[in-house]
Amino acid sequence: MIGGKNLKNRFCRQPWAFVEVHPNGDIYTCCPGWITKSIGNILENTWEEVWNGDIAKEFRETMLESTFSNCIKENCEHLLKEELDQHSPVYEKDELNLLWKKLKLEDDSGPLVVNFCYDRSCNLSCPSCRDDIIMYPEGHKTTKKIHNIVLKDILKNAYRLYITGSGDPFGSPFFRDFLQKYNKSEYPTIGEIHLHTNAILWTPNMWKSMKNVHPLVKSVEISIDASTSETYSVVRRGGDFDKLISNLKFINTLDIKEIILSFVVQEKNYKEMVDFLELRKYLYNIDTVLCSYNKILDWEHIKDYDSMAVWKSNHPNYTDFKEKLKELLDVGSDNIIHNLYDI
Repeated sequence: MIGGKNLKNRFCRQPWAFVEVHPNGDIYTCCPGWITKSIGNILENTWEEVWNGDIAKEFRETMLESTFSNCIKENCEHLLKEELDQHSPVYEKDELNLLWKKLKLEDDSGPLVVNFCYDRSCNLSCPSCRDDIIMYPEGHKTTKKIHNIVLKDILKNAYRLYITGSGDPFGSPFFRDFLQKYNKSEYPTIGEIHLHTNAILWTPNMWKSMKNVHPLVKSVEISIDASTSETYSVVRRGGDFDKLISNLKFINTLDIKEIILSFVVQEKNYKEMVDFLELRKYLYNIDTVLCSYNKILDWEHIKDYDSMAVWKSNHPNYTDFKEKLKELLDVGSDNIIHNLYDI
């Protein structure tokens, strides 16, 4: 049970379908803030030993049994939802009929979705993510070794790439180089590339330099966290709000089907949650534009985390936050996704 919801009929596909690859070689089958541990390390074991190791099988078993014992349930927007949607990797077992029963603890195909999280290089140093600018050199030995394992072994049967959950795809020397040199013949199974970016470096010239991936990029997430220049300069440290708006107008001219504008909810920005919806006006040519709100999580670098976590009931501004959240849900419920449940 979580938040009064019974999860015994729910099933999550992630341990069969998804991996995140981290800078130390750790492999996660979901966001690390949503699960209790990694399934192994590709610098210490082979890919096959990790993908079908004891921990990976343990994760799959918890999904088949609907115990979710390795999930941090209160952080997972999918387990918290009353009603699931097309963006969710979680299903009601009844809706899958018996398909979920055909899945085995061992999987011989490998993940369909691979999240490139092993280069943390980024042009910004957002307080919710890091203390300072992180920029790996092009020859960074550990990253290069992981990158080669990903390209050679993990992408074998992958269909969708997620670049990146760790930094910025245009700021990272490894990911930028991959996108610029991408050759479909080398990765015949890949059908989609999802970009997650702050968009500050997404200029016409940058986009022109990676023309081979244009047909594959149909969905994008853009991290913004603010609706005003003043707040943006604080929560997106090093960013330029005017440059962001200029680049959004350029992105609006591209053949992209879905864009998610993301907002990490924290003490510095929660009063702008409703106004944030207005940024969709710059993307009027895009078929689907959603705003995603997620509570700030402690990635162990934030010294004053409790003061930033306005969504916690013991925060001095919690009552005001709840009022702003109610206003947001009343105004924009059809255009938002979030994990601000049961708080």
